[in-house]
Amino acid sequence: MNTFVGITWNPLATNVPNALAEACQKLSVPYRIIDLETLTTTVHPELTVKDKDGPVTVGFVAPTLFYWQAQATLAIDILGMQGSQMLNSVEASLTADDKAATALALTKARLAQVPTTAVASDFDQVKSAAESYGYPVVVKRTNGAQGRWVRLARNTTELQQATSELQEDGPGMILVQPVGSERLGESVRVIVTAGAVRAATVRHAGGAEWRSNISAGGTQEPTRLSSIEHDLTIAATHAVGVGHAGVDLLRSSAGPVVLEVNSCPDFTSMKPYVNDDLAAIVIEQTLLLCSGD
Repeated sequence: MNTFVGITWNPLATNVPNALAEACQKLSVPYRIIDLETLTTTVHPELTVKDKDGPVTVGFVAPTLFYWQAQATLAIDILGMQGSQMLNSVEASLTADDKAATALALTKARLAQVPTTAVASDFDQVKSAAESYGYPVVVKRTNGAQGRWVRLARNTTELQQATSELQEDGPGMILVQPVGSERLGESVRVIVTAGAVRAATVRHAGGAEWRSNISAGGTQEPTRLSSIEHDLTIAATHAVGVGHAGVDLLRSSAGPVVLEVNSCPDFTSMKPYVNDDLAAIVIEQTLLLCSGD
């Protein structure tokens, strides 16, 4: 084992690993890129993890985006067994990245969240859940990133189209959530690292797009969290078990609710709106918190 920080490279989202690598260079922290696509993991008779650059032996692992890289969960879990430390365990990351599991964790912690019904990817079941809430509704698969596999349905016709599109990815669970007009097209993204809020912006959908994801053309601006929003955000990360996350909140007349908890959020678009170097904070807190200092 060595003191290198392992920065996982997922080709589907390169902004964060690039930013973390730059932060390591500025902080003079040794690091190694772990290529998720070329991981080879042996589980018997000995535990070994390799990628295209050879054996992976690191003291710390930065937050990992497991999206479409299922083989990485086994590899990072084994690195943890071998002593690598991380802000986000594999178990916590998978809970956060599974929207149904996140909803259950928030319910267990009795935290305010968007009402959610989970059904099989069958149109009749999706329709029944949607009608129990009333239109419009959001339908989504349990896993995804950057707004993929999330659809808005204002009526039965749109719901059928949305369900068909989600079914194209194969069998699986579909979540149905009500959405009021006051919530549509706006959300709050909060970055939490090592139990502290590091940045918060309110995001607005752009043009005809209803999703507020920056990757979908949304815009953002700094926002100040209320004490309720602050406490809800911190509690959500504790409920899911992550030490670093991007928590999405919705503001409404009834108060704030949690929409999602993202285990490896892309915070790079927030750089113009915050004074602190968020990537450096992630690296510093990984070393400090995991070292027990």
